[in-house]
This record gives sequence, structure tokens and C-alpha cells, in this order.
Amino acid sequence: MSIELTTRAAEKIHHLLRRDDLPPGACLRIALTAGGCGSFRYHLDVTDAPADGDVTFHSHGVRIICDAKDHTRLDGTKIDYEQAPNASGFVFRNPNAQTQCDCGESFST
Repeated sequence: MSIELTTRAAEKIHHLLRRDDLPPGACLRIALTAGGCGSFRYHLDVTDAPADGDVTFHSHGVRIICDAKDHTRLDGTKIDYEQAPNASGFVFRNPNAQTQCDCGESFST
């Protein structure tokens, strides 16, 4: 399995990488932190390269990485980008989430 981006999410990430003038090969890191309404909160960051033990995926030209320990909770996740008049942001569709808070930023397994 893997972590995938929708076309919209990939376009937004490519835009952010160009805007911030990041080096070629920069990676999107997806991590889980404790907290939020559920047990785990999603965290996105950009890094130059994967660390030892990272799991790497490619989706729509974006290199996605996550720590191996987070991978079991993120495997199969599809990330979209939604734009609305009042709020815009990345949306996570995680098949491993047993419950998800209403804001969509945290979940529990």
C-alpha cells in the first residue's frame, strides 16, 4: 500500500515548493503527533531528504516520506486539498482511522 495525493493536493504542494524556492528533490514529510480531538494529529512538513528508516512514496511527482512507525497508521491514506470560502487546507482520508474528529485534523485507531 502507500500514501497518495489527489491531483489538487499535488498541485498545491508543487506550488508551495516553488514558492518557497526549495531545492529539487525536497520531500513532503507526513508525521503523526499526539493530540488533537483524537489520539493522533497529522503534521505536514518539507525536508531536503528522507532520514534513515523513513518509508518513501511517489505520487503525482511529489516524493512523500513518513517514519516507519507512523506508516502503519498512515498506510492507504489519500490526501486531498479542498478550497472553500471560509477555509482551505489538506484533507486526510485515512482508512486506518476508527474515529475522526469533525475538523479532520486528528483521529484514533
